[in-house]
Amino acid sequence: MQAICVKYIEILILNESKKYKMKFTKESLMLLLVSIIVSFYSSHASASGQNLKDLEIDHDLTLSFETPHTKWAKPYAGGRIKVLFFSSTENNTVRECVELIQRFDIECKAIFWTKISGDKKREINWHGGNLGRQRMTNLLKNKWDCFVFFGVSVSDLPAIQKEMVMNAVTRGAGLVSVEADNQKLRLKKNGELPISDFIVDENTRKATLLGKGREIVVSACPQLNFTEGWEITYDYWQESLGRAVLWAAQQEPMTRLRLDVTAGEAYSGQSREIQVGRPATLNADFSGKPFGTDHRIRISVRKPGHAARVLPEQSITFGATAVFKLPSLPEGIWRADAVVVGSLGVETWASQPFVVSSERTVTGLSVSKYWAEPGESISGKVFVSGVPLINEIVRIQLLDSRRRELVRQDIPANGNEVEFVFDIAKWMPMLVTVEARLLSNNVEISRTHRYVRVAKRQRDRFNFLIWGVPKGTLAPYAEESLARQGVTLQLDWENPPLHVAANDISWIPFTTHIPAEKKSNGVMKPFCWNDGLAVWKQTAMLASIHRRSREHGVFVYSIGDENKTKGSCISKFCTNTYQVFLQESYSTLDALNRSWGTDFERWKDVGLLNSTDDDELASLALKNYPRWFDRQAYKSWNYVQYCLKYSKAYKGIDPQAKTGFDGAAGFATGDDIDLIIRSLDSWVPYQSIADEVIRSIAPREFIRSNWIGGRDKTSGPLLYKYWRLVNLGADSIWWWMWSCIGDLRGFLAPDLRPFPEIEEVVEDTRMVRDGLGDLLLQSVMLDDDIAILYSYPSVFAHKLDEGASFGSYEEAHSSLIKFIRNSGYQFRYITDRMLRQSETDLSKFRMLFLPRAEAISDKEAELIRQYVAGGGTVVADLRPGLYDDHCKRREKGILDDMFGIKQAEKNKIFTLGQVIVRSVGKGRAILLNNKMSSLPALMAGETLIRDFWGGAPAIKIHGKMNGLEVTRWRNQGIEILSLLREGVEVEGVTVSLPKSKYIYDLRAFRSYGLTDHFDTNIIPNRASFFALTDRHIAQPVVSLHLSEARQGMMAQMVVEVPDAEGKHALKMGVKVDGNHVDWFDKVVLVGAEPVTVELPIAYNDPVGNYSIEFTDLFSGKKSQVKFNVSSFGQKELSQAD
Repeated sequence: MQAICVKYIEILILNESKKYKMKFTKESLMLLLVSIIVSFYSSHASASGQNLKDLEIDHDLTLSFETPHTKWAKPYAGGRIKVLFFSSTENNTVRECVELIQRFDIECKAIFWTKISGDKKREINWHGGNLGRQRMTNLLKNKWDCFVFFGVSVSDLPAIQKEMVMNAVTRGAGLVSVEADNQKLRLKKNGELPISDFIVDENTRKATLLGKGREIVVSACPQLNFTEGWEITYDYWQESLGRAVLWAAQQEPMTRLRLDVTAGEAYSGQSREIQVGRPATLNADFSGKPFGTDHRIRISVRKPGHAARVLPEQSITFGATAVFKLPSLPEGIWRADAVVVGSLGVETWASQPFVVSSERTVTGLSVSKYWAEPGESISGKVFVSGVPLINEIVRIQLLDSRRRELVRQDIPANGNEVEFVFDIAKWMPMLVTVEARLLSNNVEISRTHRYVRVAKRQRDRFNFLIWGVPKGTLAPYAEESLARQGVTLQLDWENPPLHVAANDISWIPFTTHIPAEKKSNGVMKPFCWNDGLAVWKQTAMLASIHRRSREHGVFVYSIGDENKTKGSCISKFCTNTYQVFLQESYSTLDALNRSWGTDFERWKDVGLLNSTDDDELASLALKNYPRWFDRQAYKSWNYVQYCLKYSKAYKGIDPQAKTGFDGAAGFATGDDIDLIIRSLDSWVPYQSIADEVIRSIAPREFIRSNWIGGRDKTSGPLLYKYWRLVNLGADSIWWWMWSCIGDLRGFLAPDLRPFPEIEEVVEDTRMVRDGLGDLLLQSVMLDDDIAILYSYPSVFAHKLDEGASFGSYEEAHSSLIKFIRNSGYQFRYITDRMLRQSETDLSKFRMLFLPRAEAISDKEAELIRQYVAGGGTVVADLRPGLYDDHCKRREKGILDDMFGIKQAEKNKIFTLGQVIVRSVGKGRAILLNNKMSSLPALMAGETLIRDFWGGAPAIKIHGKMNGLEVTRWRNQGIEILSLLREGVEVEGVTVSLPKSKYIYDLRAFRSYGLTDHFDTNIIPNRASFFALTDRHIAQPVVSLHLSEARQGMMAQMVVEVPDAEGKHALKMGVKVDGNHVDWFDKVVLVGAEPVTVELPIAYNDPVGNYSIEFTDLFSGKKSQVKFNVSSFGQKELSQAD
């Protein structure tokens, strides 16, 4: 079979070589044959699950996410060129292609060199494996003007595709290599060419003639750090790259443009120098043979961190010189950019650097610290050198990332040092640029800046978290794209870079990972969790490392993803701690001895049955279940105590620190869920029934969510998981990860647009960002007085003796939850610890379910008996209370008499029928003689719950109930209703209420008026939300006690919803002269009591007519106020950039 495959491939290669006129030597043919065979087998291992549609989506280069750029040659008078990009996906390299086509007239396709997600080895290869290489071959059959390689070399191509590329080049196509020098190519070169004046700059490394084609090697863009105006520096590198591409494609301009800056006398050399405040001119010489007619020249003058000065456009003819007067400019290195545009588009362009110098300059700026909490103050000094000028002031400005001037202080420059102080207001962004400018007679002379972070944790809102932080020069653009999609939190190993703060995104430092591996001697690696000194060193070191995260603003400190959440060892430290745990569990040594069947006389003698048996498997084999269970419980307890040591360390650097872990522990995995929730500040498990327990027992401030994303490439599953989390009371959505292609798919595509399914999720969940998420955080989730007991010891007891034959603990709970929900009711969980510690009043529940509650303490049994005697209904299955809370088997179930049964012999179910119902006192005890999953077959859910609960559901659904999740919240006097079903078909239902309410549909933006029922469609995987009120919702009222404002003012409005029964979410938007300005967008929670809303107008915000509109999420009703904003001062405005 192998020989047949090899022969077939040989024939295929020969056919292809004839078709494309390729020539192969015997050696190259064998090398090609081997590479194809290797590629064939490796591709099948690394590209499973990929299809051509996914590959095209991954490879799209779109202009949907536009970033700052200069259209150097777009549209180009010389015509559009066709480019095939070969690009690495590391560090946003693919975005370099998009940046190029924003600036130049290019039609393109792309092929990616990447780490294949889904491949266990994570090897770098051509994206799509075998299918991707076939796609590459198909693309190479087309005619291309130029091939551009970003971060990858021609030598990385498979053999046949490499020959196709090089044959195209020798026939006249261009080849541009960014970063990689193709010295290894076995192709005769005609020799290096003199570098043309069109491409001569510091980025050009080599220009070569390959047959009829041109090859040019250019340097990759150097790493540009995030700072004021970094985009301008990058723009010039792209301009240089565009020249190289046009030259390689042999479509460079037929004209040239020469710029020269003069200040009364001519200067020689590339750089020109003028003095601050002195008159200067820019001369532009246009020569050559243009493509079109009617030429005009556009000039702008730029410097990073400064607004561009655009000069008046002029007509220009070839062979002539256009003269422009330069405006007054501060000191520094500036560039004059010129573009000549004719009837067919851009003819040519040029950029000329020049220097503006001054004897008097700002030489430094210091601040007392580089971060602050809102409410604190920052002080600093500005240092100036040189001879003082007339009417000097130093202007201190606080700018946001858009360079909006939020705060201004003008201080006389008396001497060479100027001190200042400013307050950090709560409304300020997370990154503030402190800029110091030296002005003379209100003309800027010099400036410098520093950054200050404002620590914000974002805990007062519903959040969206993304895993990973973009890297590389274009990381700020990727970060901006994430922020546009609603990302407010980010998680990664390191401290947050500045571009995260610039987008007002708070941080979750991934501070460590907790394994539970052991050395050969049975002691934990690298140290026992109870080795106090080692743990202190570890936690103190990590706290020190993440101090910069604290200064940024930490939502929660993560102590790991996919940790080992149960651990112990046989070290002396663990032995001592285990004894402490047992004393807390039993209180007395006698109690422990009775449970274990031992005769220890001192606590310090208590230990393992076998000193090397850390898991107490010997006790399990001997059916000494309590001794085995206590060790398992200790492992979970031990993990939680270890986590608390990290928590203490992080509180040492951040008094507001919250600590938790994610992607580990579960419902029936041996983890003490109750202990985790009451001890830590956060837990984000993978999706399971544990989410139901968390939403039931965790305090509102406890951080909870699930990881979603990754494997799903369609919107349906993603939307269901998103809305499920909202309905389970999550305070945030956690998404893996920000960028990834292959079997696993990230949030953003390589070109930095959201993937199509992500775009759909973002749009469908807009109401969450428009205030629903924040509202639900301040609302109380309702239940129908139905409780389910989560019993931690029963997680272990249900598997003992004959218990394993009755199915899993999680299966019983999952079946019960589905049964209750399908019956139209809502429930909540309580825990065994809550009962033992008398933290729950059972009398407030009408029904209590005990699924697989096989380990029940004496205290729990007593409370359950009292509950039933007082009128409650208990429903249990199989073997309730057969073990105590340490899994010690009782002679009979502790609740047998209440249920009126006697446990049968081993491996048999008691024989009194399928369902046993007994009246006990004022209540009832119901026992299923079967698994909980049999409940729907034994009794109709609505019948069981209605008959023994005492009424119909609060919300009655007429229609298909199977799988429908009905969730209700109480927002003071407003009830919020959600309907969600996972599925594929739209289904209509009728919703009936106990009494008439005003109904508002948040998804459909409609009001049903006052009614006791309404019809709606259940849209698969998409939650529908409704607001139910007793009174008609009034229009919001906005009061503004001014009609005129000016730049630099804080405008204040008072907003209320008259007669509101609860909180309303109002989305605020601002338009200036009819144009929306998104930096004012916010959500305001308002009730009947008036709320003051502040609108900080920057010193350089646009002047004009401001219209502020508030839209009620519930009713859709809008209210607006208008006022006019005038200039702070015309003279000042000219300097505000």
